[in-house]
Amino acid sequence: MLIKTTQLSLLSVTLFTLSSYAQGVDYELLRKQAANDTVAKVLNYADNFDTREKTNPYGAFNPFWYASDKKSCIYRKIEWDAALAREVHKELNLNSFNYATLKFRTYSLTYPGGENIVIVETIVDGRPLFRTERADPEYLMNGWRIIYTKYCKGSTKEF
Repeated sequence: MLIKTTQLSLLSVTLFTLSSYAQGVDYELLRKQAANDTVAKVLNYADNFDTREKTNPYGAFNPFWYASDKKSCIYRKIEWDAALAREVHKELNLNSFNYATLKFRTYSLTYPGGENIVIVETIVDGRPLFRTERADPEYLMNGWRIIYTKYCKGSTKEF
C-alpha cells in the first residue's frame, strides 16, 4: 500500500523516487535476495552498505538496495529515517540512465589523525549518483560495466 510518493528531478530526469510504504514487507527475504543479485551487490557497494548485517554497530537498521522490478532494472533502497521515524524507499531506474555518460571521479581524503581513504564518485548524466568511501576504483567500475553489459540496457540520448 503506497502512502506517499515524492519525485526529485533535475532537468526533467528523475534521479530517485522517494516513497514510504506500509508494514508487511519481508525485509530479511529482500536482504537475502539482494545478496545473490549482482546489480544489487554493485549498488550496495557503491552506496557503502554492508548487506551482511541487519543492524550496524550502533543498533540502527542497515539500509540496502534490492530489486523492485529486476527485468526493468528498477531497484529500491530501504532505509530508516530517524527524523521522520519511518522507513523510506528510494527507487532507481537503471534503464533511465545513458551508460555512455557514466563517469568516475577518484580522489583521496585524509581524515584528522592521518587516515587516508580513497573515494570514488559515480557520475551519471553529469550528476553525482554515489560517493563510495574506501573503494577499489577498478572493482566499482567493473561492477557498473557488468550491470550495463549483462543486466540493464540503459538509455540512449542524442543530446
